[in-house]
Amino acid sequence: MFSLRVAYNTECPVNRVPVEVLAGIFVRNLPFENEYFGRDYIQIPDSTHILALTQVCSFWRQVALGTPALCSVLSVSGMPELALTQASRLSTQPLRVFCSGWPPANYAGSSTVLSQVISENPDPPAMKSMSIDVPYIANSEQEQLAMMNTRLLELRTPMLEHLRLSNISLPVLWASQLIRSANLRLLSILLTDPVDITQAPSLTDIVGVLGTLTSLENLSMDGWLAPSSPPALLPKKATMPRLRELNLSGFPKGCINILGNLDFARPLSLLLVYIFLDHDDDDLHAEEILRILESHGELPPEVASNICGDDGYVEVAYGRLLPRGQYSYRRPITLVFPGDIETSRTETVLPVLPRSNTTALALDGTCPIDWGWHHNLREVLRQWSTLREVCVTHTEIAVSEAHGDEDVMDELLERPWFEICRDEVEMRSQVKAEDGSPVLRSLTFRQCDEIPSEVLDALREAVPRMRVTNEQASAA
Repeated sequence: MFSLRVAYNTECPVNRVPVEVLAGIFVRNLPFENEYFGRDYIQIPDSTHILALTQVCSFWRQVALGTPALCSVLSVSGMPELALTQASRLSTQPLRVFCSGWPPANYAGSSTVLSQVISENPDPPAMKSMSIDVPYIANSEQEQLAMMNTRLLELRTPMLEHLRLSNISLPVLWASQLIRSANLRLLSILLTDPVDITQAPSLTDIVGVLGTLTSLENLSMDGWLAPSSPPALLPKKATMPRLRELNLSGFPKGCINILGNLDFARPLSLLLVYIFLDHDDDDLHAEEILRILESHGELPPEVASNICGDDGYVEVAYGRLLPRGQYSYRRPITLVFPGDIETSRTETVLPVLPRSNTTALALDGTCPIDWGWHHNLREVLRQWSTLREVCVTHTEIAVSEAHGDEDVMDELLERPWFEICRDEVEMRSQVKAEDGSPVLRSLTFRQCDEIPSEVLDALREAVPRMRVTNEQASAA
């Protein structure tokens, strides 16, 4: 590429577009197939665009195929033959491989090409990112799957930084060198339940691999997390000195096993734990999960609870909102438990949420009415002895399609949950701090338009030194 640029820029007239400018134009106007790949959000280029550039003239072909930003991302699933050409021409460039098995009809061809790409050199020093999604495999495609597993076991990628794997055979995954790449910064794996539990990797195997990834900054594990009864704490934990973000999704005991056997050198900037409902064990083990989290450090004093009766979950977040991109915000620690307003699961979660240092509570939900009918909110509030601030947000529920306009929500003031909250707050506000001020200092209702001003005035009169406000929808 350098020799081409020198020769072209010295021989051609001055008014010709320089090689580096033409390459920049190609990259800037490159359309994408996929908007997400790797920690750096690298997009997958549209293979047809690259192919079109090579058909204009011989010079454009040389520039396009010699520009790493265009050709170093191998979209194996899109045009397998082109991916092979790119891999051979850029054998010393940092490669980013993207292979998706969807639609499944394309999987056999793309997996064969992927095997060829990674088998040309068993130690490809330039492999930087890899994403492999293996779909449901029919019996006729078992040979291709076996070939893929063999190649993955043989692959050595010392420069690999981003690895995403979905539905890879568990024994192959944890036995491979691929997942042990020393420079890994991001690891995201979807773990399917083992067909034969006797061949499944043990918790020791998983923790042992994680302990070798000292450069890992972002870890996401979804699915089978080696659950055990009771949860196991190994003699040696996996020390992860650079880990900043952790995302776990699985059964309660599996999440406890992973969380309990990791050692963080510093507090995480983001932790998301999504609990699946284990039909063999109805206990959500919420208290055990919170204790494991507290063993890594004191939880933030701010707690937000979102109860969604329609979708059946209880989301609990600790810490204040932090920016996560241009338009989104996330709290540092988020736990999502399966909940159902017709069962007692939610009632087993809510009482254990308050911790000894909690000072701020935010209640939200698409069905606030359920808090009074199915959950003992007063019993929950009584345990929050250190509370200083309470904020209640009313989220409008969608009108039921079955009842149409007849399914109108009752007046907010008449709902049991509001009465309980009001009475409990008024009683709590009688507790005084050392300076004589009420321990509970702030009560805010957001989007609760039906609360009349005289009700708020009565609260202010009962606790004159406490700030009682009703913020409208626009203020929320």
